[in-house]
Amino acid sequence: MAEGEEIFTNYVDPHRSFESRHGALLRNWYFDCNCSLCQADKTPGDRHQPRTEMMVNQWPSLEAEAKRNTFERNAPPSSLTKAKPTIARLTAFAAKIDATYARGRSAKLELSLVVLCLADLWAPFDATQAVKVNLRRPQSVCR
Repeated sequence: MAEGEEIFTNYVDPHRSFESRHGALLRNWYFDCNCSLCQADKTPGDRHQPRTEMMVNQWPSLEAEAKRNTFERNAPPSSLTKAKPTIARLTAFAAKIDATYARGRSAKLELSLVVLCLADLWAPFDATQAVKVNLRRPQSVCR
């Protein structure tokens, strides 16, 4: 750390919704945060409310499904075929979440959770196994 460099700390969990973070900061710490995450949530075109609703209402069941379908390393190709519907649902959900972010936004915490679940589903399989079961890796949803 360089001399004079700022030290940052989270007063609230950054994975909470903007409204929840904003309210807690005003109520408990008496300030309106202007960190890069809060600025991104305030950016015109950012739709944090629908994103929060999707993460509360849809994400828990999708995450549980992904965890049930995560396999050990070197799993047989047939396991990947079984995971295909889950991968498709997660990929579609990731696209919906991504569409709620303002154009050019770099902080995409909710999307990172979905992408990590997708990565966990793909991790046990190598490319040759994916080809054997006629599957292609989904296009990256990260921008």
